[in-house]
Amino acid sequence: MMFSSTNSRRLLLLLASLLSIISVARAEFAAIETFDTLTLGNIDDQNGWYSAGTTNVVSPDPIGGQNQVLAVTTDSNFAFREPGFSVSESGIRTMFWRFRFDNQFSCSFGLSYASFPSQFGDFSVELGISNATRELRVNDGGQYKVVAILQPDTWYNVWAHVDNPNDTFALWINDSPFAIATSADRLSYTNMDGSVVEEFSFRVGGPRALESFFVKNGGGNSANSGPVFIDDIYLEDSDALDLGNPVVPIDSDGDSVVDLLDNCTETANADQADTDADGFGNGCDADFNNDCAVNFSDLAFMKSVFFCDDATQACLNADLDGDGVVSFLDLAILRQLFFLPPGPSGLPTVCDGAPN
Repeated sequence: MMFSSTNSRRLLLLLASLLSIISVARAEFAAIETFDTLTLGNIDDQNGWYSAGTTNVVSPDPIGGQNQVLAVTTDSNFAFREPGFSVSESGIRTMFWRFRFDNQFSCSFGLSYASFPSQFGDFSVELGISNATRELRVNDGGQYKVVAILQPDTWYNVWAHVDNPNDTFALWINDSPFAIATSADRLSYTNMDGSVVEEFSFRVGGPRALESFFVKNGGGNSANSGPVFIDDIYLEDSDALDLGNPVVPIDSDGDSVVDLLDNCTETANADQADTDADGFGNGCDADFNNDCAVNFSDLAFMKSVFFCDDATQACLNADLDGDGVVSFLDLAILRQLFFLPPGPSGLPTVCDGAPN
C-alpha cells in the first residue's frame, strides 16, 4: 500500500500522540473511604477509624437508599481515619470528599499531620462550619476566613488541592450531584485592601506527611445542632490537579433515576410525578397536608376523594400509583406509609429541617 507524504506525516503524528498517551500514567482518584462496606453503628475500630465516643456512627444516607455515610451527631467529639494513606512531605495531591449538615453545627474536617489527632490545632488543612451561622470557613495560617454561605440538607462536593512542600492548599466546592469542579467553584476571600486570596496556608505546617482524615467538633451543644455527614473520601494518585468527580451514582430502587436526583429513593417511580411539588414523589408521599407525617388526617383526606378520577389537584395528589383513579391500590400505599414521614427523597423537600 502506498502512502502520500501528507498521509505519512499524519500517521507519524498519530503514532506520536498515541505514544505520548501511553507513556503518561493516567491520573485518577483512589477510594480512601466510602463507608458502604462498614457495619451500621459506632465507627470506632472499623477500617482504620478511631472515634473518641460512641456518637460518630456509620448511618444510612439521610436521603435514603442504599448509601452509607459517617454521621457526627454530638458536640465536643472527634474521629479520624488512621494512617492508611499519606500525602508525603514532597507530595502534591487532590483530595475529594462530600459533606452535609442538617442544622448549624460547630465542626471542622480536613487533613492532619498527626497519627492521633484530637485537637483543632492538629489540623493542617482545615475547613469548617459554625454552630452560630451557615458560614463555611477555611483556616488560613491560623485565622478563620469565611469563603461561602451554605444551605442545610444539601450534599456538597469538596476538592482540596494540597501542596505539602509549600504548606498551602486550594479549595473548590459545589452542590451539583456527580458534577466536576469548575473555576467558578474555587473558594476565596477578600482582604481589607481588596486583594483576593485563593491559596491558603496550612494551620500547622511541616515538613511532615499528612496522614489522617480528621473530623473534630466543638462545644455549644443544643437540641438543634447537627448532625454533620461525611462521605466518599478519595485521594488523587498523582501530583495532577484533578477536579473530576469520583462518586459513582447509586440507584437504590432501580428506576433509572439516581438517588441524589430521585424524589422517591426507595420506591421505583421513573416518571418522578410530584403533583403537590413538595419534593416527594407521589409514590412515597401520602402526607397530603405536608405536616411531614402520614396519619389520620391524610387518611381522612383520601377518604374524601376516594374513587375520584378527574384532574383536580386533590385527585392528582391522592392518586399515589398514578393510574388515574384514587382507589384501594392507593389506600394500600397509604397503609404502608402510615405513621411514617414521607419519602425519603434525594431532593430538597418541604420537610427539610423538620423534627424526625
